[in-house]
Amino acid sequence: MKKILFTSATCGPCFGLKKRIETEKLTVDTLEHNDENRTEFEKYGIRAVPRLVLEDCHGAFVVIQGSDDIIKGIKADVIDK
Repeated sequence: MKKILFTSATCGPCFGLKKRIETEKLTVDTLEHNDENRTEFEKYGIRAVPRLVLEDCHGAFVVIQGSDDIIKGIKADVIDK
């Protein structure tokens, strides 16, 4: 399952969440909002951060918000709709 954390360099909640992820020794791909990553943000309809996208091998995905739910999503093995 693909897991992508969408963030921004100027986002306070994103900074706190990244510290929590580091403290809990979790791994997740992270994309910061910039011109280079604009297409990915548009693909998943990301308009606010932080957001976690979980995408399965069939292309089905969910977007998760909220620090506690994002942490649960990073730890998840399957998409829970």
